[in-house]
Amino acid sequence: MLVASSLGIATGILATLRSPFLPQAYAAVPPLWLLTLLAATHAPSTKALFLTLLGWMSLNVFWPLDWGMDPRLLAVVSTLPQAITIVLAVLVLRRAAANRLSASRTFASEGATVPALS
Repeated sequence: MLVASSLGIATGILATLRSPFLPQAYAAVPPLWLLTLLAATHAPSTKALFLTLLGWMSLNVFWPLDWGMDPRLLAVVSTLPQAITIVLAVLVLRRAAANRLSASRTFASEGATVPALS
């Protein structure tokens, strides 16, 4: 259930990144949710807590567009949350692909056969 929901969120994140009208103010909500689901799949440790908190802080970097900031600096600074968003989504998709591959190998190694369709 947790894998399916995180897979759905990752797919939704990648789909919304295609939109040129995604406001940066609330674009961090799905990646934060995905990061929380990923953190829940790992055993509690100091490293997992540190990486989760670092991800939360990195995803919450936001400067309003109406501030008097150089647009080049704004583009560089806003690259960090967007890069982390993409990395999280790809990480979840790769994990799902690896789980599917290992499940199919287990199915094949047990000698199971798929009935032929007639």
